[in-house]
Amino acid sequence: MIAELLISILHVSGAGTGTLVQSSSAQASQPAGAGFSAGTLILCILMLLILIACALTAFKIYVAIRGGKIAQGWLWFVAGFGLLGLAQLVLFAAQTGFLPVSQMWGDSLRAIALIAFLVGTGRLRKLLT
Repeated sequence: MIAELLISILHVSGAGTGTLVQSSSAQASQPAGAGFSAGTLILCILMLLILIACALTAFKIYVAIRGGKIAQGWLWFVAGFGLLGLAQLVLFAAQTGFLPVSQMWGDSLRAIALIAFLVGTGRLRKLLT
């Protein structure tokens, strides 16, 4: 069921890419975000909903282990996953032209997320050994 939904979104997104590829004279007269298709918007909303669901699940786990020795390492993991999700949204928005930002911002957020994962892994490894 989920696979069918993703395939249908990809088909809608693929059908909408024709709106992004226009003649140069038509692009010069339109604003930068005018080619943003409905399929791209749906995919962006789906990514945002998945990010929110992951953050809520991670928060529920953090609340369940609050006060335990694992909580500090898990908090670094939650921060890393949050930053990774935010980086993916920024990169997607930059590639589609929805946000006028450089892809360097998304790559920087990915690097910070990797550092958070490594710190969390180090703390949990030290605790479990």
